[in-house]
Amino acid sequence: MKKLLAIIVILISVSVFLSLTFFKRENKKPVAKPDILYASNSGADWDIYTINTDGSNKKKLTNNKANDYIPSVSRNGQKIVFTSERDGNKDIYVMNADGSGQKNLTKHKADDTEASFSSDGKFISFSSNRTGLFQIYIMKADGSKVRRVTFNKENDFGPANWSPNNKHLIFLSHQDKPEDHLEISIVNSDGTNRRKLTSRNLGEEDKSWSKDGKQILFAGETDKSWQIFLINTDGSGLKKLTNGSAHHYRPSFSPDNKKIAYTVVDDEKWDLWIMDRDGKNSKLLVGQNETGHDKEGEKDDGHEDKQSGSHFSPNGKKILYSETSSHKNDWKVFVMNVDGSSKKQLTFGESTDWYLSWFPNSLK
Repeated sequence: MKKLLAIIVILISVSVFLSLTFFKRENKKPVAKPDILYASNSGADWDIYTINTDGSNKKKLTNNKANDYIPSVSRNGQKIVFTSERDGNKDIYVMNADGSGQKNLTKHKADDTEASFSSDGKFISFSSNRTGLFQIYIMKADGSKVRRVTFNKENDFGPANWSPNNKHLIFLSHQDKPEDHLEISIVNSDGTNRRKLTSRNLGEEDKSWSKDGKQILFAGETDKSWQIFLINTDGSGLKKLTNGSAHHYRPSFSPDNKKIAYTVVDDEKWDLWIMDRDGKNSKLLVGQNETGHDKEGEKDDGHEDKQSGSHFSPNGKKILYSETSSHKNDWKVFVMNVDGSSKKQLTFGESTDWYLSWFPNSLK
């Protein structure tokens, strides 16, 4: 009888334990995944943060008495690679998306910076001056098997952008001598077949791949201003998409490759625009128009806001960008719908918030 009672007590205890465990699992709130990655100098130095599109769940991922900045997230959204100066020079660090597991990948006395994940997340590209000049390097995502992929007599600068198929890298380079304008070069990811992509003898910047990997979008210098260009990956088919005396910078493709968002700088006016891939149907998204009113029709108060950068969300419905007022220098994180409506400020204070990007699964 005593044995039977003991068995019954054990069975009841196990049943209660399993019920409570199941209840806890069922009622456990899911961990909110961040939408946006950025760096901020809100303290005495730069640190890396995440935040959601509605401004909630702001989280500081790094906390050192040194700069942590230039973050880049892996395609699966699980890892973040960034530049850190916590060890006395610039090194490439990696961490989990929640800030845990921070690890120095390069541990070199030279400056290693401007890192980015390959499309499959298996490799990391970065630039380093460990030979005296900045060159492009690749390593495995765990920091092993570092290898140099460019061997230029002048500087090659990152970040080196990976092609969607991981086979190529594009980067900025002094082609022949230090005083040359920076132009775009391309190289196979194994270091072979390096070649000039642009040879205009004028400056280029803000380069990126089309989603199909067939073209490169970039901002390029002309005789009087900077404009937006497209070029095929073999260097053919160069096409200027914008015109005029104003400067055009920081272009980016929409996820479906059909639209391009970009920044227009005309004297003190910094506005965000959008156009079709062929350069047609350009439209002001946010900023000042010719009448001295902003896009929403409000009169200019004398302190004109400036907008810069344009990052389409993965679902193509929103655009992430930075904004400041002309009498300040405190760039903040903003988001809006792709048609320019529902503009929302996400960060506040006296800091500069920069190096913006979306997590790959944001808003999906």
